[in-house]
Amino acid sequence: MVKRVEEDKEENESTLSSDSKCSPSKTGIVACIRPHQSVAEVFKERIQAWKKQETADMNFSDKLEFNNPQTVADCAQSIYKNMRKEEDANMVDPLYLQKVQTEIKDTSRAFLIEWIIDVHRKFRLVPEALYVTQHIID
Repeated sequence: MVKRVEEDKEENESTLSSDSKCSPSKTGIVACIRPHQSVAEVFKERIQAWKKQETADMNFSDKLEFNNPQTVADCAQSIYKNMRKEEDANMVDPLYLQKVQTEIKDTSRAFLIEWIIDVHRKFRLVPEALYVTQHIID
């Protein structure tokens, strides 16, 4: 990753003309303002370079959903690894309704979960929101 950024810096520096003003940012992306270029164009170029740098190591499905803030694609892999690691520790006992939850019957729980699924579909939420909601109810 560091080599790639350094190579990009070298390419950017070699292609610069003497009349452009360039300044490297903290992320290693070189921003150059050429005389004929507006500030908006410079920002668009910097955003495109940042997106390219961020999506370089992502899998295909995360790249497709990078612009959707609900999916948090830039952190998705670490989130799923952590969820998988803690899944066994946070799993609900299969006999939970008979042992602990005696106030609600299994049929009432089924109607409640069905209603939550309808709400989930209506608001087009991510599947993880449904799983967390069910876990909180249980």
